[in-house]
Amino acid sequence: MLHKDMAMKWKEQGFTLVEVMIVLVIIGIIAAIAVPSLMGFTDRAKEQACEANIKALETAVAAYSAAHDGDLPDELDDLREYFDELPDCPFSGDYTIGDGGIVTCSHKSPGD
Repeated sequence: MLHKDMAMKWKEQGFTLVEVMIVLVIIGIIAAIAVPSLMGFTDRAKEQACEANIKALETAVAAYSAAHDGDLPDELDDLREYFDELPDCPFSGDYTIGDGGIVTCSHKSPGD
């Protein structure tokens, strides 16, 4: 009788190797489905951050122009008074001020 009680307790204490392997296979399948769909989110977030930085810089260019009798800034450093810190491109590109106060980023091709 004592032997049966010990055998019952031992069986109830943990998972079998087969159960653990089934759980690992299920986790692997879920990861194989989820990871590729999540990979594009980082690039899209960086692209949106870059576009937001460009819009913020163009707004600062407009404010600079209004404060300086219509003159446009020659370089980004002229806009430091409008930012605590000048925005950096998440793709490590460089922002430049073009004709008409249009801000562009070097990481983007002209057709983007």
